Amino acid sequence: DDDGGSSSGSAYVFEAPLGGWATATETAKLTASAAAAYAYFGWSAAVADGGVAVVGAYGTDHAGSYSGSAYVFELAPSDTTPPVVTITTPAQDAAYVLGSVVAADYTCADADSGIASCVGDVAAGDAIDASGVGEHTFTVTATDNVGNVTIEMVTYEVVYDFAGFFSPVDNAPVVNSVKAGRPIPVKFSLAGDQGLDIFAAGLPSSSEQTCTDWLPVDETVTASVGSLKYNVATDTYTYKWKTSKDWAGQCRILDVEFDDGTTHSALFEFK
Repeated sequence: DDDGGSSSGSAYVFEAPLGGWATATETAKLTASAAAAYAYFGWSAAVADGGVAVVGAYGTDHAGSYSGSAYVFELAPSDTTPPVVTITTPAQDAAYVLGSVVAADYTCADADSGIASCVGDVAAGDAIDASGVGEHTFTVTATDNVGNVTIEMVTYEVVYDFAGFFSPVDNAPVVNSVKAGRPIPVKFSLAGDQGLDIFAAGLPSSSEQTCTDWLPVDETVTASVGSLKYNVATDTYTYKWKTSKDWAGQCRILDVEFDDGTTHSALFEFK
């Protein structure tokens, strides 16, 4: 070969397949680090156990005319270990507020051949998807320089920005004392108009509890159908909870579960 000048020479590496040399495939081409014309690199060669190859070049003149040289090559260790992917943000099972800006944070590492690519659903430093409530996934794919691949995925939740119940309902652990049979306006905010289809199926619900330690007494019942309204001016939802006169003397817990999977409760003592 003439890669380094006329008759500079090359050495070709083949790996013997199970079917014999007739079907061998070239795996590497070796050239001298100090290639020169008429060096005749590759005139002689030897391979030793452990992936060491020695290639002779009798025509080099480093120590005088045709003093010759021998070049030693060592096969790099085989890399069969896949890359390591670390996803810091979003964290597994973490909850982020709807519409918040949360920067993705992840890294890919490979101690052997090195990282060829590290690709997430968004680039590190860019905002993850927090545009809709519920479960989300985030995936990062890493590929090293010999083709080993690692795919890591985390799940996280996007939830409403719920700041608690507003007056006249006090938040737990305060117990609200109310008259049985009277409708109760349950007010709250979700930081904007999220529509009226915000409750999980079968919710809100209430159940009778002991009045001392608030342990369940009876089965949970779906709250009577009540109206849900949203006031744009005050950014307030109002759910009118219809209570029963039969609850007089009872203590009950009202569970309000949203379609983001979160549940918020209030305690009531009925007179």
